This record gives sequence, structure tokens and C-alpha cells, in this order.
Amino acid sequence: MVDVTRASGVDPLVRADGHKRRQEHEEQGGSHPREAPTRRLPRQIHDVAQVMGIPPSELTPRVQEALDIIVSEYDRARSDLERERERIAYYQDLADKDPHLPLVNQRTLMRELARLIARAAQTRTVSSLAILHIRNLEATRLRHGRAKADGILQQAAERLSTALRASDIVASLGGAEFAVVLTLTDGAAATEKVAALAEALGSALRDRSDPDLPLDVLWGVVAFTSADDAEQVMEAADRDLRGRKVSVV
Repeated sequence: MVDVTRASGVDPLVRADGHKRRQEHEEQGGSHPREAPTRRLPRQIHDVAQVMGIPPSELTPRVQEALDIIVSEYDRARSDLERERERIAYYQDLADKDPHLPLVNQRTLMRELARLIARAAQTRTVSSLAILHIRNLEATRLRHGRAKADGILQQAAERLSTALRASDIVASLGGAEFAVVLTLTDGAAATEKVAALAEALGSALRDRSDPDLPLDVLWGVVAFTSADDAEQVMEAADRDLRGRKVSVV
């Protein structure tokens, strides 16, 4: 008699179907917001027995019953694992994005900066980071309300996203500030690009400006290489922004 409790190194789920067990599990508990049903072919015990190397002559009713129990437990464990992976991916996605704008947040930005700096050590390339600040946005919010300020931020996020390459990164730093990573762009080219970007964004926002509170865009930019780290790059871009802000004011 073949030992049906051991799969002889072959996972019976190669052929087995977990649809029945998944359906029972969903009836007992709630579904996850990101979960999509998976279609699988109906499980056939004869197929499972073939994969496990059980001769048809030994596939008695008791053996079939034992196989059904074993495969059902595999199905349930796999279903639980899939749900957990989807749950982790869902919350990871939430943790990486700004809660109000269609952009990544500062946490993701710092991670991507670290990754680009590490890549620069291998490829000897230069990229740049820019910080853009919408001046008078907080005063606009206090005078005209949060809805107007949120609309301005939404418009700015959309314009920045569409104006850049797919390889570039746009992040929200909170409040009136955005960060832009220009990959494989050195300091001179980045300065020219960010200046044009800030001017175009400022022009778009002027239509929503209060005459007493003009919405212009201040910016700072810095190139970075493998010799830097993410925190140093952020501090350098912020210093450049503050220096330009002082000269404007």
C-alpha cells in the first residue's frame, strides 16, 4: 500500500485545484479590497493520485478520502498564503504613496535616492534632485479655505507628473513642497530643466492666484553621485532652495 501522507517529493497541488476550499473560506470570512478571484480547473483526485505515483488499483475509497483531506489542507494553506501576500502588498502600496496626491511620499523618495546613489557607484553616472516650493500656498489656504489649496496641489502634482520622463520621480514632501528626481541628468542640464519646469508650473497656477497672494514656484537643485547619501542630497537641495528664496525675497 502506498503511503498517501507523503507526496514523494511532488507537490500534489501541481494538478490539484483549490477552488472548492477557497470558496468555503470566503464564505466564512471577509474578502480583502485588493483580492481578485482566481479561476482554476476543478480538482480531480485521479490526477492528484497520478502525480503522487499511486497506482489506480490502490485508489480505494479510503485512499481517495485521505487524498481529499490532504489536498484540501494544502488548498487552504495556499489560499491563506495568497491572501496574506495580497494584504502585505496592499499596505505596502499605501505606505509608499501620499495620502492625498497621486504621488509617492518622502519615504519612497529617500529609498529611491539611495537606490540611484548605489547604482551611480556601479555606472559612474550623475542624477539630480530638485525641490519645488509653491509660495503663498499656506496664506491662500488660510484666506480661501483648504479646498482651494488642495485643488492647487492636485493641479501641481498632475502637471509635474506629465512634464517629466517615465524614468524621473515626482514625490510630495508635504505642505507646499514637491521633490523631483531627474535621472541621468547632470547639474547644468538639471538647472535648466527645473527652471523651465518651475516657470511653466507658476504660469499655470497664476490663473488660480489671489492678486494679493501670487502663487509662484521657488526651486533648488543639486546633482548627486555615488559619493553622497540620500540625506546629504536632500539637505543640499534644500540649501539651494533657501538660497534662491532669500535672493527672490
